[in-house]
Amino acid sequence: MIKVIKRIIKILLIIVIIAWVAIVITDYLGVINNKQAKFCIKRETINTETKKTERCIGLGYFAERYYKNGELSGYEFRPFFMKSKNAEN
Repeated sequence: MIKVIKRIIKILLIIVIIAWVAIVITDYLGVINNKQAKFCIKRETINTETKKTERCIGLGYFAERYYKNGELSGYEFRPFFMKSKNAEN
C-alpha cells in the first residue's frame, strides 16, 4: 500500500514539473516574439516620461518588456532570484 502511494506521489510530481516547464517555455516564447506572457500571477506597468516597462510576475520568473519613446527597446526573461539588468526600472 505504501509503495502505491509513493508511486502516485512521484507521478503527480512529474506531471506538475512537466506542466511548469510547459508554462515557462510558453511565456518565454511569447515574450521573445513580442507577445504578452499568458501565465502571469501579477502584471505591472511602470511609466516614466520616456520609458515604459511591462512586467509579468509568473510562477518562478519575471517577464519584462521595455519601451522607449513608444517603441519596444528590449525584453528580459529571468528567474525570480536574479536581479534585472535594467536596474532603473
